Amino acid sequence: MALALRLAFALLILPLCAPIGARAAAWSNNLELPAAAPLVDEANLLSASETAQLSELLRTIKARSGVEVSVFIASSLRERPIEDLSLAVAEKWGLGTKKVDKGLLFLVAPNEKKMRFEVGYGLEGDITDAFSRQVLDNRVRPLFREGRYYEGILSGIQGIQEKVPLGLAEEQAPRPRRGGGNVNFIFFLLIMVFMVMGFISRLLGGGGSRRGGGFGGPFIG
Repeated sequence: MALALRLAFALLILPLCAPIGARAAAWSNNLELPAAAPLVDEANLLSASETAQLSELLRTIKARSGVEVSVFIASSLRERPIEDLSLAVAEKWGLGTKKVDKGLLFLVAPNEKKMRFEVGYGLEGDITDAFSRQVLDNRVRPLFREGRYYEGILSGIQGIQEKVPLGLAEEQAPRPRRGGGNVNFIFFLLIMVFMVMGFISRLLGGGGSRRGGGFGGPFIG
């Protein structure tokens, strides 16, 4: 009975979500975002040497672990919540891979004094919301308050690096699930229900993103 109710809910809610998803997609598609790079300083916050040093560190992390970490210093949030911009950038840049979504975006918006980690699904087990909060609160925010942005970003990356497992450069495809066609179809519908509910929750200010977890907040307070 409970399963039947869930399936009915999925069939009812999907058409209703189409207009909401279309508006969100339209906003994201109309954004003017820079091309992907290990570090993009749109706000001209760092010197050339600082940008080069941080970019080299990010390339090293990817080479050694297979985990793609990027930093985007935004000139503005485009009049949207930081969660929306971080998700749009992460999706446009294609952080991680389709097989193993092990990507992370560190978004810094100095003019709005906000920052956020956008974490891919493949890293959720290692980089939780609680850990992200700890890194931002204890390592990044104190330095940002002093105007030491290079040191703050470096410390944040180093904090993430502590949780990035090594030896993941050779990615493995997930094992296929066993089961009949009907079971797979029901499982797919259930997944769609939870994805839609999470999407609606994010649009209404409920948090989480389709890429995984994350945590953000202001530099002060």
